Order: sequence, then structure tokens, then C-alpha cells
Amino acid sequence: MSACTVWELILAVAAIVATVFAYRYKSLANRMKTRARIYIKYVPSGELTGEERVIFEDLKETVARLLSSIWTGQVPPFILPVLTFFPEEPAMFGPGEYVPDPTEGIVDVKDLPAPQLGFYSRNHQQTSCPRCGQLASRHTSDQRTLHDLGDLSTGRPVDLLVTYSSHYCSTCRKHFNIDLSDLAPPGSHYTHRVIDLAVRVVVEDSVPYRPASWHLWRDHRVFVPFGTIQNWVEAGGKKGARAHGRRVSGVGA
Repeated sequence: MSACTVWELILAVAAIVATVFAYRYKSLANRMKTRARIYIKYVPSGELTGEERVIFEDLKETVARLLSSIWTGQVPPFILPVLTFFPEEPAMFGPGEYVPDPTEGIVDVKDLPAPQLGFYSRNHQQTSCPRCGQLASRHTSDQRTLHDLGDLSTGRPVDLLVTYSSHYCSTCRKHFNIDLSDLAPPGSHYTHRVIDLAVRVVVEDSVPYRPASWHLWRDHRVFVPFGTIQNWVEAGGKKGARAHGRRVSGVGA
């Protein structure tokens, strides 16, 4: 950004601030006439009347808030929008009022929002046999449901419907399912992402099991019973970290 552009931006901001100040103190200046416009420069603070002292302190606070906003890189609240700075409109500060989670107080899992489905296919015509390494043809296919991290934009959990193939090795004369260990542990109903997150919440943040279950639902929209979280932590914890190969797609993240 060139020096000219910077000075033009500074002058524009100064003009906006001057305009806002003029509107802000227009009614007060009309009441106090000429003295209200010059008392800061010409009248000692000890000679100010009660009403003038209130105006003077209010002006100092406004200027200090402006300088603080410029220093921290924040937009001053009396510029966007200007209407919120007028005496008739109360200024609004802070993050807003507390709004509880809409599912707070639900005790039956069946009353939680219905999950949205994400489809994932691991249905191959051929794959290597884990015993002998020979190519094995597909014998049949099946589906497996895995609970993944929920969709925060809709507030609903996400279930991955994984279609996988089952194969028969003519050399070993054995049936086996295609490997899904990169998505979830064998026999688990939850993806590695859910398990890893649950263990981190307990181990790193020192959150008890029951609050951790609510934390996962409130912030990630995945319901995990606290007993299941306890089993995961006790089975692995800090020492249970493992490097996964391929990861699940970004659906529900």
C-alpha cells in the first residue's frame, strides 16, 4: 500500500470521526450554547459545572475507546453502524446474550436430531489377500454404519454408510472382508476421528467422562456414551496413539 493511499485512508477515517462527534454532541451543544463548544480548550476543569463535567468525562471515555479500537485493529462501534452511537440508541458491546444448546435437557437418545448420511464405498472387485498376497475376487458386499463427527452447520450428527466388499481367496480357501482399519477399529461403531477426539478431551483437557460425552455432542454433534469414552481412555490414553494410514473423507468435519 502506497503512502498516498495510507494518508487518504487516515483522512477518510478522521472525517468520519469528526462527523460522528458533530452528531453525537449536537443536541448538547445547542443546550449549552457557545460555552459547550470551547470549554475543553478555554475553561479549566475546576470551573466546569456539573452537567459540563459529565459531558467532559463522557468525551474522554469516547476518545479513549476510539484510540484503543484503532490500536487493536478493531472497527470502532460508533462507525459501523453509526446509528448505535446516538444518545437515543443504547450502545451494544460484548459477544451477545447466552443462548443454550437446543438439545440441552434431552435424556433420551432417540429424541436427538436424526443423523444425516454420508456414503463411503470400499467395494472393490479384487483385492490382495492379507495371508498370501494373491488377488482375490469379490464374493459379496455388505454395509457398515460408522458414527463420525457431526455437521455443525445443520446441528445434526453424521453417520457414514460404508459399503465394503467381501472376497474369497482360492489359494488360501478363505473368506475375508476388505480392510477398513483406516476408517475405524474392527467391530467399532465410531470412526478413528471420534475416538481420537474423545481421548484428547479427557487426557489433554482433563475433562471427566460424563462432561466429555456432553462436550462431544454439544461442540461436535456426535453422541458417545461416557462408558464408551472410559473404555477408550483406559484401553489407550496417551500411550494408545497410533498412526493411521488413509483417513476418512472430510464429510462431517
